[in-house]
Amino acid sequence: GVMPARWQEGALVFRAGRPDIAFYSRSDGGEAECHASTDAAWHAVASIGGRNGWPAFEWLWRIRAAFDRLIGGVGFRRGRRDQNEVRVGDTIDWWRVVAVEPGRRLTLLAEMKVPGAAVLELEVLPGATEDTSRVSARAYFHPAGLWGLLYWIALVPIHGPIFRRLAAAVASRAEAMEARS
Repeated sequence: GVMPARWQEGALVFRAGRPDIAFYSRSDGGEAECHASTDAAWHAVASIGGRNGWPAFEWLWRIRAAFDRLIGGVGFRRGRRDQNEVRVGDTIDWWRVVAVEPGRRLTLLAEMKVPGAAVLELEVLPGATEDTSRVSARAYFHPAGLWGLLYWIALVPIHGPIFRRLAAAVASRAEAMEARS
């Protein structure tokens, strides 16, 4: 099913239903111009992960997945139900799809082991012209206690580059898809 949604501070679903996780989130992200239509950009967003892989820093995601498996998490072993379509409740590697606004926004809740609750939101926005768009990748993290806050602080230096590159790589994928069609 489709659940139009927008990130909301403090929503229990985004805090894994745990009241001990911080109400206010920390966030970081990036945005990229895309020389492809919003339809192509959405297709690139909706097909992320699984056998299609992650278009940026795949090796870093794999290291994080291996660490997650080591500490009892799901790692990358789940893949995805369908490689090109997404719906609420699907899993994409270690993410759970919690909201989809088709053609516009995909919201993923991390099911990896983290000291808090993590959300990745990928969004497609109209560009300056009809044949362009913008892609946004933003992480939200609700830390659980001091360890959660320290975890977020430790990752601050790499989060910006990761999510800026992810947005740019999704945009590049969309451009390549549109060029082939």
